[in-house]
Amino acid sequence: MTDYRCVAIRTEDAERFRRAEKDDFGHRIQRLTLDRAYPCRHCLREASAKNGMLLLSYQTPKPQSVYGQPTAVFLCAHACERFEQPNTSRTLLTIGW
Repeated sequence: MTDYRCVAIRTEDAERFRRAEKDDFGHRIQRLTLDRAYPCRHCLREASAKNGMLLLSYQTPKPQSVYGQPTAVFLCAHACERFEQPNTSRTLLTIGW
């Protein structure tokens, strides 16, 4: 099996998006509050939108590759701890806030 590393959105970007109305591409950031779970690209956990989730367009700064195109991502609307464990992946867990 090939090794890979999950890289979370930088905390500075997550905080900026939480305060913003539009993403970096000028699209309105959607604020979700449905009773559904979505994977946060900052804490890399599955979180309930009942507690607030954001949906926005995001492009990773690195690496520059064919896979580095803008894509829709979910982000906890509230502060969450950034996933920063090298050489590991996180199994998405449902968390209650």
